[in-house]
Amino acid sequence: MKNILIFDIDGTNSIIVYDEKSCIIIDPVGDVNFWIKKINELKIPLKAIYVTHGHYDHIETVADLVEHFNVPWFMHEGDVQLSIIGVAFRPYKVPKNPNPINEGKINFTDTIKGEIFYTPGHSGGSCCFYFPEYNFIITGDTLFKGTIGATHFPFSNPKDMEESLVQIKNWKIPLDTVVIPGHGDITTFGDELERNPFLK
Repeated sequence: MKNILIFDIDGTNSIIVYDEKSCIIIDPVGDVNFWIKKINELKIPLKAIYVTHGHYDHIETVADLVEHFNVPWFMHEGDVQLSIIGVAFRPYKVPKNPNPINEGKINFTDTIKGEIFYTPGHSGGSCCFYFPEYNFIITGDTLFKGTIGATHFPFSNPKDMEESLVQIKNWKIPLDTVVIPGHGDITTFGDELERNPFLK
């Protein structure tokens, strides 16, 4: 795939999306020095950080990256509280002052454009990031290959997940759109519509 770098870090898919002029990091975890090295190697300015949701295994490196690169970070306001309580499970520096994101078309940077789908269920602020120009969608812990995100955690909501799954089945995106989940293997939207039992 073009315009994307995917890193499996401690089981989480952490991602750089880029073009010739700018890049963003989505769901950064792991050693901050790893990310500094990757951005320096890419030689493209980091403009922002986005998270699909507020669980610790998707945001633990946000604060260090914001501090080092002096860039804004973005998360749905439904997960602000969730991002704070995660330190009880794995200590990390809690990122402060997130910029809110909402469903709809968005300029992730001045030159990287896409769309946000609000898909609560796994968490109150779960979102999916769609990049139509590059033909992939980043689904966080909402949609996986062959399954969906868990809904038994604090701040999860099975009813919200049911409603999000109805929305997903009606996404107006090409069937060959690559689906990049928060953990595990990539897939395609068409394969999930056909084979994922939760989308039947």
